[in-house]
Amino acid sequence: MATIISKGKQSVDSLANGLRFEQDNNRIIGRANDNKPNLIISSVPGESPLIEVAQDGYDVLSATDDQKVMSSRFNMWKIIANGHTGYNYTPGVYSRSGTLALNSTYLGYENSVFIDTGIDTGKVLDAQSDVLMNITNLRADPFNNTCFIYHDGTNIVWNHNFFYFNPFNNGGQLVLVQRFRMLGGSYTITPNASVKQDMKWSICNQTLSTTAGGGAVGPLSGKYYYKDVIYVDKDGTITTPLASTTVEFIVGAWEIWL
Repeated sequence: MATIISKGKQSVDSLANGLRFEQDNNRIIGRANDNKPNLIISSVPGESPLIEVAQDGYDVLSATDDQKVMSSRFNMWKIIANGHTGYNYTPGVYSRSGTLALNSTYLGYENSVFIDTGIDTGKVLDAQSDVLMNITNLRADPFNNTCFIYHDGTNIVWNHNFFYFNPFNNGGQLVLVQRFRMLGGSYTITPNASVKQDMKWSICNQTLSTTAGGGAVGPLSGKYYYKDVIYVDKDGTITTPLASTTVEFIVGAWEIWL
């Protein structure tokens, strides 16, 4: 905050002295019940406008950044959409029941949760969009690790990822993807015991842009993975029930999948 020196001009207090209008300093000072200044709104010629609020018990005129509730100088997280998805998780709803046998042809399993963010249909966030995801509750192995990519020391790799996505004319969606990949040998996976639940998410504002076009699909490889997909709204209510399929990799994709 800029150092502002009073020049002895007019200051006016509001009723009960809760606000002081300092004409000489081009600012408004708000005071808390303990009479400490806790709010400042400043508009000094030649400087950027300033709004700051101190935490209870601190003087906004001398508070350090960590003692402030907010400051217009901060690069703040400006939320435009948020939700809580998956807290009503039930096995067989977010993932298929039973077990899957993986081998050299059927290489892995993917679970995708498409979350309707409520962002305008036909618009997307730009490439710099910021997404905050908090996985608040986990189920059993194998997706029980908080890192994005996990290798258990054998031939099994797990990956957790999320991204903002705009399907054509379908509005903005946040996608949580959980993948399991076998690198060699064979393995049996039980999706119901593996998929995470209880996801809290927020998206920060960025410039909106028009939806871009799609691309072409290449030749298929004869390698496959199992896939579960479910669509929910921002409060976790299912809008399109679970769909379980088997997907064939395009040539060159299965070698680098994860």
